[in-house]
Amino acid sequence: MKYIVFFFFLILSAGTYAQTGIGTTTPDASAQLEVSSTSKGFLPPRMTAEQRDAIIDPADGLVIFQINGDSGLYVRVTGAWVKINISNGSDNYWSLNSDDIVINDSKDVLVQSSLGIGTDIVPGEDFAANTVILKENNLRILFDDTSSETGTFAFKDWRLTANDATSGGENYFSIDMLPII
Repeated sequence: MKYIVFFFFLILSAGTYAQTGIGTTTPDASAQLEVSSTSKGFLPPRMTAEQRDAIIDPADGLVIFQINGDSGLYVRVTGAWVKINISNGSDNYWSLNSDDIVINDSKDVLVQSSLGIGTDIVPGEDFAANTVILKENNLRILFDDTSSETGTFAFKDWRLTANDATSGGENYFSIDMLPII
C-alpha cells in the first residue's frame, strides 16, 4: 500500500512540472509542447473566418489556418487576428543580402507610424511629435540622380549635410550640388 501511495504522488507531481513531447521523449524545457518530426508537419486548426471570429475570448498567440476569403495562417496579436504573410519566391519583398536587408525595387515601403533611421537610433526611441528621425553622427543624405548627362532630364546629384565631419568642426546645415564624376 505504501508503494501505491508513493507511486500515485510521484505521477501527480511529475505531471505538474512536465512538458509534453510529441515525437520526442525530451521536450525542450522552455516549451510546454514540443512537436518533433523529420517526415511530417504541424497542422493547426483549419476553419473559416466566421468560425475564427466566433471563438470566445481568443488568447493572444492563438494560431489558426483560415480556409476561406483571404486564406492563410493567422495569429491573434493584441486582440486582433493578423495574417502571417509568407512569400513564395516570386513575391519575395524582403531579402537578406550579406549584412543588408534589400527591399525589391518594384515594391513600395509604407510606414504607418514613426520611422527612425541611423546607427544611433535605439529601441524605445522617443519620437515625441516627430514622424521621421535621422539619427547618426555627422549625418549625410545623398540624392543620387541616375539620369544620363546627355539626356533631357536633370541629372545633378545633391547632398544634405548636418554638421562638419571633422572632430571639433562647425555646426551647420547645407544643401550641396555635387560635382559630376
